Amino acid sequence: MPPILKTSTQPWCVNSPFAITRNYSQSNSEREDNYSLDSTTIIPDYYEVDFMEYFGIIDMILPTNLSSTTDIEKYYKNPNIVILIIESMCLGIFMNIHISKKFKFIDNCLKDPEDHECVYKNGMKIVRVPSEWNTLKWSYIKIQKFYEYLPEIEDLSMEELELKRLDVQRGLFPNFDYHFLNSLHWNSYFE
Repeated sequence: MPPILKTSTQPWCVNSPFAITRNYSQSNSEREDNYSLDSTTIIPDYYEVDFMEYFGIIDMILPTNLSSTTDIEKYYKNPNIVILIIESMCLGIFMNIHISKKFKFIDNCLKDPEDHECVYKNGMKIVRVPSEWNTLKWSYIKIQKFYEYLPEIEDLSMEELELKRLDVQRGLFPNFDYHFLNSLHWNSYFE
């Protein structure tokens, strides 16, 4: 059995890997004694992991008002929270629905239930950028600073961001990741 996300109650969503049931009929010692045998490893069939471990996230980009990743569980049932997971970077970005819809890619994923996951039915949504995407031009460091440059770019179109990016010739270096924003179609509704 795959790992089960630590939550106060069992999560559920039709299109979610969270739709895993616990076996409450076994005592803790019985669960510890059950192992799934593989040709090379012995793994317990039941173990709990936190959100980041479950999704393979190393870094979580949080708004400044959240103190740590342990606060994420408080938002599992909130339908206005989206987490964008960039699989190839093992990176997650925690955002509200308003900010997430500025990315046309995320907005399109949220419209189709098969293109996103949720922790609880009608709760927090998970959108993934698959590892098959070419993210080589994306800057890990600049994406980590997403909430630092958000006030600077929130109301700018990609054309305006392109002009800011070209200001490098005048000695101004943008701190936003143009390629990341462009790939996910930032503020495309402006055009």
